[in-house]
Amino acid sequence: MLQSPITDLYWHTKGIIYGSMSGKIKLISTQSNRILSLIFNNSMVTALKVCEEQLVAGFLNGAIFWTLIDSNESNGHQIITTTSPPFALGISHLGYICICSSDGRITFVQIGSTNPITLINKQIIEINSDLSCVSFSPSSNVSIVASLD
Repeated sequence: MLQSPITDLYWHTKGIIYGSMSGKIKLISTQSNRILSLIFNNSMVTALKVCEEQLVAGFLNGAIFWTLIDSNESNGHQIITTTSPPFALGISHLGYICICSSDGRITFVQIGSTNPITLINKQIIEINSDLSCVSFSPSSNVSIVASLD
């Protein structure tokens, strides 16, 4: 039984990944029938995106976390804090993350593959629109952002 309402879900080859109002992101393993903790933040999960073995999550307090699903670490890496809650996230297999916040800002972040994760580049675009979703092309060269307008 879950102790907090679920805010986002993703079906991965390793199981069901979910984010909760209590700020926890967990994996329910379909192979072992165990629940594994991936990320914890004391703020509600507002967005969750998975690309291959990478997971990126946004929280109501603006924190953006990244982790590998197979990682032995239990809390991931906080890579950035946005000025308002992110409601749409995109992640590419090349390490690019697109964060769409409720204040109409799109933040593009590039992370390195070293451990600990390093922030290589950051760019913010302000469009002053209510952003709803984002997706990367299979090549990761293009991202599409949609708004409610």
